[in-house]
Amino acid sequence: MRSGFTTRALEALDWAQAQSIPVATRPEHVLMALLDQDATIVEPVFEALGVDADDLRRSSPSVTVRRGAAASAAAPGIDADMASLLRAAEHEARQLSDHLVSIEHLLIALAGRRDGVGEALRAAGADRSSMLEAVRRVRGPAAVVDAEPERTYLGVRWRPPAVSSQVLRYSRDLTELAFRAELDPVVGRDAEIERVIQVLSRRRKNNPVLIGDPGVGKTAIAEGLAQRIVAGDVPAALLNRRVIALDVGALVAGATYRGEFEDRVKSLLKDVVGADGGIIVFIDELHTIVGAGAAEGAVDAGNLLKPMLARGEFRTLGATTLDEYRKHVESDGALERRFQPVRVDEPSSANALEMLRGLRSRYESHHGVAITDAALSAAVSLSDRYIADRFLPDKAIDLIDEACSRRRIQSDSLSSVTRGAGSCTPPLVDDDDIARLVGQWTGIPVSRLQEEELERLVHMEHRLAERVVGQAKAVVGVSAALRNSRTGLSDPNRPIASLMFCGPLGVGKTYLARVLADVMLDSGEALVQLDMSDYAEKHSVTRLVGASPGYVGYEEGGQLTDAVRRRPYCVVLLDDIEQAHPDVHGLLRQVIDDGSLTDGQGRVVSFRHVILVMTSSLPDLGAVNQHFRAEFLTRLDDVLEFAPLRRKDLEQLVDIQVRSVAARLSDRGIALELTHEARALIAELGDDSRQGARPLVRVVQKELISAVSRSILLGDACPGDTIRVDQEGTSVTLTVLSRPAEAVPQLS
Repeated sequence: MRSGFTTRALEALDWAQAQSIPVATRPEHVLMALLDQDATIVEPVFEALGVDADDLRRSSPSVTVRRGAAASAAAPGIDADMASLLRAAEHEARQLSDHLVSIEHLLIALAGRRDGVGEALRAAGADRSSMLEAVRRVRGPAAVVDAEPERTYLGVRWRPPAVSSQVLRYSRDLTELAFRAELDPVVGRDAEIERVIQVLSRRRKNNPVLIGDPGVGKTAIAEGLAQRIVAGDVPAALLNRRVIALDVGALVAGATYRGEFEDRVKSLLKDVVGADGGIIVFIDELHTIVGAGAAEGAVDAGNLLKPMLARGEFRTLGATTLDEYRKHVESDGALERRFQPVRVDEPSSANALEMLRGLRSRYESHHGVAITDAALSAAVSLSDRYIADRFLPDKAIDLIDEACSRRRIQSDSLSSVTRGAGSCTPPLVDDDDIARLVGQWTGIPVSRLQEEELERLVHMEHRLAERVVGQAKAVVGVSAALRNSRTGLSDPNRPIASLMFCGPLGVGKTYLARVLADVMLDSGEALVQLDMSDYAEKHSVTRLVGASPGYVGYEEGGQLTDAVRRRPYCVVLLDDIEQAHPDVHGLLRQVIDDGSLTDGQGRVVSFRHVILVMTSSLPDLGAVNQHFRAEFLTRLDDVLEFAPLRRKDLEQLVDIQVRSVAARLSDRGIALELTHEARALIAELGDDSRQGARPLVRVVQKELISAVSRSILLGDACPGDTIRVDQEGTSVTLTVLSRPAEAVPQLS
C-alpha cells in the first residue's frame, strides 16, 4: 500500500497512526495530522476557501471526544472507516489523473464523508466540490507524478513572513513575483545559485555578491534563488524567506533635508532585521550604495549597513561588475570584508543555447510567433562571432526578442485580404531572421548570399578592374580575400585580410583601397584612413588606441579603435606604413594575430571583420624586406607589388576621368565626346614615370575641365549641345556641336 502514496501523505498517515495508539486509526486522526503538517498544499487550499485551520481545530472538540470514546474498545490498526477513506482518496487521485495518492486527495476524500469529519469541514466552508476546485486552482497544470509533488506546486512550500509597507515602498518582492510565475525561468546557473545558498546559510558575513560582466545573468541568479525558495528547493535555513530587490534610487529620491535619507535607511533596516532573517535584500548594482545619500555631514548607505552586515543580521545578495566592484567596494576595505564574492562567468555557447531554449516559450507567447531551433542556434553563434562588445546570454536574448518583434510587426502589416486568406499558423522566426538582424545591428553582411551578391562576388575582379587599371595581380589578391570571407572559409579569429601594397608613387595603391571600400558596402564611408606619417614618434602610438587612465585625453578614445568600434565592417587603410614608428608595427602584429586590440579604456575591439590594407612607397619587394622585420611581414596574408603604369594604362585612366566629367555634364543636359587623338595626347601630357597617374589628373583638370567650364560660363555650351574634345598639334581643343534651334528643349 505504501508504494502508492507520496512522502507527505505517508508522513500524515504515520503521524495519525502514532497519535491513535493504542486504538485504531480513524479519519479524525488523519484530519488532525493534515492540519498539523507544515509546508503542504493544505494551507493555500484553506486560504483560497477562507477556512481558518485553528478555528477548525477549536470548533471540533466533539470529533476528538467521539474519536477517543468510539475507538477505545477496538484493536490498533485500520478500521472500516479508515479503509473507506483510503479507497476514496485513491478514487480522487484517479479523477485528477495523478499517479500517487497525495495530501490533497486525502483532504478531498475527508470533505466528501458523511460523518463528523465531513460535517466539520462543510461547516467551515470546505465541501467536496469547493475543495476540489481550490485544489485545481492552487496546483494549476501540475500533476502528482513523483513522491514529492509539492516541489512542483509553485508556492506550496512557501510561507513567507509579513513585510511592512515601508520595505515594499523601496523594493520589489522577487519571491512574490516567483509565486505568481511572473519571473522567467533560470537555466544553467545551478552552480552559482548553490554557491549563493551556501554563503547565505553562514552564521556571520552571510552576504554573497555576484561579480561578472554586464549581461551574463547576475540578476537572473537572484531571481532563480527566489524561485527556489518559493518551490521549497532550498535548505531549511532558507525556507519561507522573502527576496526583495532594493531600489536605491527610490530610497534616495526626495530625501531633501539633512537626516531624511538616514531615517529612511534606518527604518528599512529595522523592518528587515525585525523579520528575524526572513528577508534577504537583493541590491542590484551594489556599488551604488557606496556614497548613496552622502552629503555634507551625512552618512552614506554603505556605512549604515556595515555593522549589520558583519553581524549577519541583515542578509544581502549583491550584484555588480568587476570594474565597479574594484572601484567602489574594494577601495573600502571595511565594506569589502563583509561580502563574499561569487564569480559569474559568461556561459559557453552550449549553455547559452540551453538558456534560450528555456526562455523560448515566454517569447513565443509574448510575441505570438514560433521560434525554430535553428533561430536559437543562430542567435548564439552569430552574436558570439559578430557582437564582440557584449556578453552571452544577454546579446543572444536581445536578438531573439527583436527578431520576434520584427516578424510580428511584418505579419501584422499584411493587408486584411491576405490575413483573411491565410492560415492561423503563427509567424515563424528562423535563422535567416536572426542573420538579417545581426547585419542590421553591426553593418556586417552575415545573411545567406543572395543571387545578386553572389554574382557580384564571382565577378569581383572585373568590377575592380573597371576602376583600377594596370594592377591585375593586386586586384586578384583582394578579390580572393573578399570571397573567402563571405563564404565563411577565412580564419574567423583574424581580420578578413591583411595586405601590404608596395610600389612607386601614383600607381593606385590608395585608390584600390578606396574602391574596395566602395564595392564592399556601396559606400565610401566603409573606409577608415590614417596617415602613418603622423605616427612616426614613439609616444604617438597611444593615439591609435587611446591614452591610459589618468593621462590627458583619456576620455577621447583611440583614433583607430574608436573608428573600428563604430564601423566593425570596413577597410582600414594605413597610408605610408614605412613612416610609422616600429612600435606601431608591434601593435599591428597583435591585430593580425588575434583579430582584436585593447584600447586605453580596457575595451576589446574586434578587427575580425576588417580588411587591413597598408600602403608603402618602397619601390619593390626587396626594399620592403629590407625595411620591415621578418616577424611583421610573415604575419601578412600577402605583400602585393604594384607595377609602374604603361602608356595604354594611362589612356584607360583618361577614359575613366572623362566618363566622370561626362556624368557631371549630363546633369546639365550637355554631352561630351573624346576622340582617340585627344585621348592619346592627354595620356602623353600626363605621363610621368616618377609620379604615376597624379600628373594625368592635373592635365585633365587643366586641359579639359577648365576649358569646359569656361565654355559653359561664356554661354557657348548650352543644354542639348555636345562638346567634342579633339587634338590640334600639341594642344587639346573643344568644339561645341549645337542642336538645331527647333530641337533644343525650352526651359520653363
